[in-house]
Amino acid sequence: MSLLQQIIIASLAAFVAAQCPSNFFESGGHCFSVIDKPGVNMTWEECRGLCELEGEGEWKVDLAVFDNAEQLEAFSITWLEISNTLPEHPYMWIGVHKVDGQWVSLDGTHITHQNLMWHVGHPHDMGINTFLEDITRTTGENSYGRLYMSCSMGVHEHHSRCLCEAN
Repeated sequence: MSLLQQIIIASLAAFVAAQCPSNFFESGGHCFSVIDKPGVNMTWEECRGLCELEGEGEWKVDLAVFDNAEQLEAFSITWLEISNTLPEHPYMWIGVHKVDGQWVSLDGTHITHQNLMWHVGHPHDMGINTFLEDITRTTGENSYGRLYMSCSMGVHEHHSRCLCEAN
């Protein structure tokens, strides 16, 4: 990548960061916010409603959606810094759920079982909603900050954290 291309990308990232709503942070050209309620067990639907309430002006806010593994990787790198300011919790709801037996993001994109964003062994047929899982915190194995998608299976139906995205 040429120096000019690097400057343009850095400029665009700075522009997008300046364009995020208040209380949101930029990662990979997208605006995110975390709703964190330690000790409060929220369903996927409750988190989605809370995210929608975060919208201001022309900004529409919903649970976060990642288009590909590279975008999730960029967020994981940002999360390494952001997560230090929040209580330790390994899960947060995101905008992927099962519709008519198929996994889809809130923008309607189908997520295949082979998608590299899924944690090993996921998704499960009994799952309905999806959350990000910090593997280092859940398994004790150093995952170098990687976050993976996991699905509810009747066990993980409530979390105390929501990841919202503004568009």
